[in-house]
Amino acid sequence: MKEVWIMKLNNIQRDEQDETEVSLDTEILYTKTQKGERCITYPEAEASGMGNSMTKLCVAPDDMVTVFRTGEFSTNLVILPGKKHFCSYTTPYGNVSFIIHGKYVRNHLTDEGGTLDLCYTVNADAGLLTENVISLQIEKQKI
Repeated sequence: MKEVWIMKLNNIQRDEQDETEVSLDTEILYTKTQKGERCITYPEAEASGMGNSMTKLCVAPDDMVTVFRTGEFSTNLVILPGKKHFCSYTTPYGNVSFIIHGKYVRNHLTDEGGTLDLCYTVNADAGLLTENVISLQIEKQKI
């Protein structure tokens, strides 16, 4: 019998006119670094529009969340409640810069799995583009 980590992800993305919800259940790599960060690595699903990309999400003990995405849609972004950070986002059509404003991070990840809830806005020079609310549930399963 093999133990694997499974992530259930729910992402709600809102703008001024619309709301889109994407759910994903996938096998992940779940690790803890020497600095105490909990990292979740997974391939993006085709349904997300970011197929052929790999995402690594790391949560530091101070609840700073860093997202690294490689592939066709690559980015490095930081989510820290109450703080703003610049990020660059690469698409097949070119690079775009955004301001990420962290609203909240609720980190309940342990060695046994757990949950992570976070909310952030994506802003550009023209103002708010989207608000993103992400909920993750991490579980160990035996297969």
